[in-house]
Amino acid sequence: MKNLNLRNILHLLILLSFIGCKTEHKKTNYLIALGLNGNVKSIVELSYPQLSKKWNNKDTEYLFNKKGFVLKKINYRKNNYTIYNYNENENLINSNVYSLNDSLLFTSDLEYNTNNELVKLKVFNSEKKIAYYTIYEYSKTSNDNVLVTEKEYDSNDRLTNHTSKVLNSKKEVILRNIYNLKSKKISSNDLSYNQNEKLIESIKYDSLKNIKWKLKMSYNSNNLESEKRLYIPKIKKENIWKIEYEFDNRNNWVKKYLIENKDTVKTIERKIIYFE
Repeated sequence: MKNLNLRNILHLLILLSFIGCKTEHKKTNYLIALGLNGNVKSIVELSYPQLSKKWNNKDTEYLFNKKGFVLKKINYRKNNYTIYNYNENENLINSNVYSLNDSLLFTSDLEYNTNNELVKLKVFNSEKKIAYYTIYEYSKTSNDNVLVTEKEYDSNDRLTNHTSKVLNSKKEVILRNIYNLKSKKISSNDLSYNQNEKLIESIKYDSLKNIKWKLKMSYNSNNLESEKRLYIPKIKKENIWKIEYEFDNRNNWVKKYLIENKDTVKTIERKIIYFE
């Protein structure tokens, strides 16, 4: 979140309310990640402000296989779609991104070690030339957590990004660090989870360990996010969003409302198709 102003932070956190929180390191299918039940074949998501529809534009569309892994994701806002390919261990090994007129934009190849841990990500441009690549290294911490170091390099092998994260025994990210190109830590993020492996608190610190913001989440009986609280010490302000849902007959939510000060500020609608 480098160089984000307050408005951008708020916008991003509102967005996270709707895409949900998941630990990206875990090998899981998209049905689980999106909190979907049953044999979902496809899902289309639309969003609009407040309670009344101002437009009917699609945001995102997913197509799944019968194991619940996404085969295709269409991002209408970015005018592109992605095709995903997996190996026999159900690890993602390749993804190809195309424009909506089917022109190849870039390709990603992923490599794993014998422990099924991601060790290298290579991204190629439309001319099949390397655009950048990321190396992942794993080590044990003193308390038997796993430290994952991620370093991204450009096509000339120059370091462009350096981050790390610590995973607990459940493979949940409990700490994330961001470094400058001289490997000096410039920010960190502490994360906590409940017994259902849902993120309940995220605290962002600067290089001096001052809190930049603190985010807390609550969940309902369906294990869906019901409230989000964002506190920013610099301006001594707390924003609170309530989240409410409507469900279909398979207990999947089909409408989601983000409410601030009793006013619905955003609505997400899902159109779900199931395998027969």
